[in-house]
Amino acid sequence: MLLVCVMSHVSAMAPLARSAPASPPQPSTTAFLYQPQAGLLADLIPFYWKGEYHLLYLQIKPGQLGFDWAQIITRDFRSYRYTGVAIPSGGKEDSIDRDIFTGSVIEKDGVLYAFYTGHNHEFAKQNKSDQVILRARSVDGVRWTKEPGFRLTPEGNPHYRMPGACRDPFLFWNPERKEYGMVFCATPVPAGIGGLAYAGSEDLEHWRLEEPLSASGRFPGYECPDLFRRGDRWYLLFSTYGNNPGWATRYMTAPSLQGPWESPVDDFLDGGSLYAAKSASDGQRRFLCGTLPQRKDKRDDGENGWGGRLLAYEMVLAAPGRLGVRIPPEVEESFGTPSRFKPQLNPHWEIHEGAVRSKAGQARIGLGKLPDRCLVSAQIAVPPTGRAGLWPWTATPRWLA
Repeated sequence: MLLVCVMSHVSAMAPLARSAPASPPQPSTTAFLYQPQAGLLADLIPFYWKGEYHLLYLQIKPGQLGFDWAQIITRDFRSYRYTGVAIPSGGKEDSIDRDIFTGSVIEKDGVLYAFYTGHNHEFAKQNKSDQVILRARSVDGVRWTKEPGFRLTPEGNPHYRMPGACRDPFLFWNPERKEYGMVFCATPVPAGIGGLAYAGSEDLEHWRLEEPLSASGRFPGYECPDLFRRGDRWYLLFSTYGNNPGWATRYMTAPSLQGPWESPVDDFLDGGSLYAAKSASDGQRRFLCGTLPQRKDKRDDGENGWGGRLLAYEMVLAAPGRLGVRIPPEVEESFGTPSRFKPQLNPHWEIHEGAVRSKAGQARIGLGKLPDRCLVSAQIAVPPTGRAGLWPWTATPRWLA
């Protein structure tokens, strides 16, 4: 039994359900909402390369010392092939890359460069920097070679405090300065506020570290940043662990990298349960890939944990300066032909103009027994002064017993 709970005075059309065609269960390597067969998936690092989307991610397996970067590849976000560990952790207790944390990939002259975070929490106990930006390269997008001679930190720069944050580098071409740009999570001076450092380079080898990006300072953290331009505006995506209904991915927008950066009224990308989401584009469409967290005790109402499944959306421009997300049409179509079904209503609902409308407070819609794999959708109207939220319940309440 599945129930959808709706908050406040809203109306909803009768839901539609798409069921996957009858077939044997698919292995996790070829299923939507991908999850590794062993271990955890977190912090997606997507990039587009020669007709395919490569999704690197943090992977840790039971009994493993540190995090690696593993990789899956897809063309349609419906099926994935796992290519194994792309960049392994240092593997030793004293390795600066005991953990491989988040980063990004950029192409130059036919070579792919992965800039990533090396982390060792033991260093912080010794009052040493526990984070450093490192690099690897690849010519095929699958096999990567570490470059031990490359290291980048803000150590010695008066704009940043060290030891402090130095992680999650994002690389992009900066047309405003005609150079490669890098933003990464840093600890500006004065300390106590979140920040994003900016560095520029002409060749990806020599970097010039500058003052923090002007979007800094509004949130306690700016993890896993992502930056792209669409139309006449820049969009900065980041994940933050404070001032949220949960661990969330948010965004800001500005006409220039110099600002002014503004947060839309609704600056969340899919609420408070999509974390470390970053995007990739083929030049026409852009997809957002993040982590749908595992739940404590594998319950729908359990607390969010770290790591979980891949959740991939197509990004759309909902309005000038406003981003939105949707399930990719290719994924929707994989669930088959939709069929309308009559919901089971409790006394908190009433029929109004061909739709159901909640009278007050919480109102639950019972959807009955559904297939193991299906997609449920509904049209929801929220009054200008109203508020609404949706979440699933799998318990059977007394009024349906």
